[in-house]
Amino acid sequence: MNTVSDTVSAPGNIFFDQLLLDAGYDSEANHTRLREGLGIESVIPAKAGRPTDKLPSGKWRWLMATNFNTEDYGQRWQVESVMRMIKARQGESLTARSDGARRDELGLMTVTHNVMILIRTQIRAFLQSTPDPFSDLNRLPTPFPTLGKGWRVARSDSKGFVAVNKNNTQRFRMDIEGHGDNPHGHLQVYDSKSGRWIDATDDHRLYFYDTPKGNSGG
Repeated sequence: MNTVSDTVSAPGNIFFDQLLLDAGYDSEANHTRLREGLGIESVIPAKAGRPTDKLPSGKWRWLMATNFNTEDYGQRWQVESVMRMIKARQGESLTARSDGARRDELGLMTVTHNVMILIRTQIRAFLQSTPDPFSDLNRLPTPFPTLGKGWRVARSDSKGFVAVNKNNTQRFRMDIEGHGDNPHGHLQVYDSKSGRWIDATDDHRLYFYDTPKGNSGG
């Protein structure tokens, strides 16, 4: 069983009024510490111990078994999703050693996660704003391929996405992470002779912001 600390806090003087905890924290002591000691509503499934039809004896665990807040607890999936995304993109461990440094590192990881989502959302919105999302990018070398009508998103994940034209001969690849560089794009055409996608522009990478280019390939 996990034990809730007597000091529950977060960066930036954020105060909790409710905690949604998994069954690993199920105990009357944790409910008492949170609800009576810290004034925080605890929502924990009463599943500790062997399976039985009997109701828990403690008042707070009895409340969980008879009047569980299913609506609020059902929102835990959002937290779990974000945690999985952060771990997949930025790793599962921290480098800092002290509590304060770890808290700062977690804060930076959270900001980085939000910025990555913002960039991805902006670019996706741009791509979806017109049947030909590259027709107004005058700064790109000419001639260059356009996806035209009927383009589609062929792949989309945490690392980026790929949009291809109707005939699968031209594509735009957006790399958000995994290439050791700032988010960037690639305009490419399919070379039937080599069976590979090759650059259709003079620049291998296309940057959407005034950011320094890295040295890594990809």
